[in-house]
Amino acid sequence: MNSSRCWSTYIRRRRLAAPAAVRALRPRLGLLDPYGGTRGLARQIAAAARWCRADRIDLVDVGGDIVAHGDEPTLRSPLGDALAVAACAETGLPASVYVAGPGLDNEVPLPDLLPRLGAPALTLGAAHTEVVAGVFDWHPSEAGALLVAAARGVRGVCGTRDAPRPVLLDATSRQVHRLTLDRVLGLSPLARALAGCRGLDEAEEASRAVCGFSEIARERRRAAHPGTPPARSRPDRDPAAVLDRFAAWERETLAQGIAYATTRRITEELDLTATEARALLTGLRKTVPGRHVPPLWRLAAG
Repeated sequence: MNSSRCWSTYIRRRRLAAPAAVRALRPRLGLLDPYGGTRGLARQIAAAARWCRADRIDLVDVGGDIVAHGDEPTLRSPLGDALAVAACAETGLPASVYVAGPGLDNEVPLPDLLPRLGAPALTLGAAHTEVVAGVFDWHPSEAGALLVAAARGVRGVCGTRDAPRPVLLDATSRQVHRLTLDRVLGLSPLARALAGCRGLDEAEEASRAVCGFSEIARERRRAAHPGTPPARSRPDRDPAAVLDRFAAWERETLAQGIAYATTRRITEELDLTATEARALLTGLRKTVPGRHVPPLWRLAAG
């Protein structure tokens, strides 16, 4: 399976959130096609800038893997950000990079990350999150949800799905750092290696050379061996049985020192259908309102 077919499979198997985002936030939104590599992305970004009559680019990353060196043992998905950086550089337009919520993507350890970012440019507060208040009711983004929670004052250890360790929400989690594009290029060997890249196959080769792995290959393996059938393909379970599963999972998770969980982690680790997840979380909101700390869930003993 080549890279293009792998990405096509990935998109078909996941519902894109873009249409709902347009309705909720009403931005001018465009989707970038990565098949043409850095050069293809650069052409698309430049065309979008002309259409919008924009004379500069602001590139935003939640978490900070955009400044990864490539050798971090917890790094999982640097390629998309590095392609965006390399493409923005190739447009020739002035560009800045904003890193929001350092460490919230759980990819570059915070002690390594913060010295690369310098002093924060601004600190988010609850008022900044009002425009996205309802987005996380349907959008499963975890890093974004953690950023919103941190801006609203949530502090503590939060568990996310498919990660080697939980995330600590603290005072740094709501900071936003501004870097020049040249600074980011200097920090990211992968972005530099992607200069002039003409396709995803070349991008994958660059990722292997710099990072020792390819996240496209990971998605290719998942597409070829999907494992257990998705939850949506089986009948819904009784709500009482789902609640019992949640209670057992909650006790195990609390024992790991985790105080909060994302909606996505709860849904995926309990293997819930959309109907089961909706019923469980709606019930928790009604019976124990303090459990929902939008957009996270507070875990409780008992």
